[in-house]
Amino acid sequence: MGEEGITVNGKLLPASAPQEADSAGRLMWRQELADYVLDEFELLLMPDVSWSSFDRRYFGPVKQSQIKGVIEPLITF
Repeated sequence: MGEEGITVNGKLLPASAPQEADSAGRLMWRQELADYVLDEFELLLMPDVSWSSFDRRYFGPVKQSQIKGVIEPLITF
């Protein structure tokens, strides 16, 4: 993770710039190693565009075995 954010295959992911805390003051996970590479069974959950989602910024990488399914929204506002 660089100063600008996370890159995947050389492309910068939107809304991936590192932050110390969210707007409520909750600390976010920060990878201090600029060249961190996920291992074969690690995932980094990312939002599409929003800084307001509860994602990797709070807990960092997860193991693939920890994922039990995908939740699809029924109604969004």
